[in-house]
Order: sequence, then structure tokens, then C-alpha cells
Amino acid sequence: MAESGRVKGIINVKKFIEFVNYHNLENDWYKYVSQNSNKIHRGLICEECGFSKSVIVQNPKLKDEFEKLVQDLIRKGILSNQSSNPTNIDYDEQEIFIKTYKEKIIKFKDGVDNLKKLVTLYSQEINLLVHTDVLKDK
Repeated sequence: MAESGRVKGIINVKKFIEFVNYHNLENDWYKYVSQNSNKIHRGLICEECGFSKSVIVQNPKLKDEFEKLVQDLIRKGILSNQSSNPTNIDYDEQEIFIKTYKEKIIKFKDGVDNLKKLVTLYSQEINLLVHTDVLKDK
């Protein structure tokens, strides 16, 4: 029987905490931080924990635990304080950005449709002119 979303969420948090505890003991966080120490490799961490990157955003407890990890790595000097932390995204701004671009895409597609209609219309006119000898060489 498939696990419920709530159970999966609890399991994912447990996996993440175990992952953090293990790597705190191993002290090998350098593998999960960019070369200039300003970004944590979320994808690699999620892959090793066995869940997708979107889980960090969707699961509030996991999001909190991830933020704790980032803050801990900053305190330890492993991650720079200018971290582009994915958990601090302003989702309202993202929604506005997405909506704006969706509207632009719709306008663009409408423009393309209008151009296709014009091309078809002009093609028909050219064919008509060619068939009525208007454009044939004299």
C-alpha cells in the first residue's frame, strides 16, 4: 500500500536530519557547497536523501531544517553569508513574474497566429494574381 503524503513528509524529514547528522560527523560539507562557498548544492543533497528539490519547498518542517543547516554552515564558515538561499524566495513576486510572462506568451502566440493568417491571405492573393496573368512576365 502506498504511503500517505504526511507519512512521506515525516520520513523525508527524518532522512534529512540523519543526512545532516552524518555529514556533521564526517565534516565533509565542502562536497555540498559551491567552489566560492556562496551556494549550497540543494540538488545533490536531495538526491542523496532520496527526494526531489521541490520537497524542500513543499514540506514546511523540511524547509525549516534546511534553513537550520544553511545557518549552521554559515556559522561554521563553510558557507558564505551571501548565500542565495532557495528557501528565502519571495513567492508572491515569483507568482507575479510567472503571470506576467504567461500573459506575454499569450500575446506572442496571438501575434504569431495573426502573422500566419496574413501569410495565408497574401499567399492566396499572390496565387490569384499569378493565375489571372497579372504577375506573369510580359
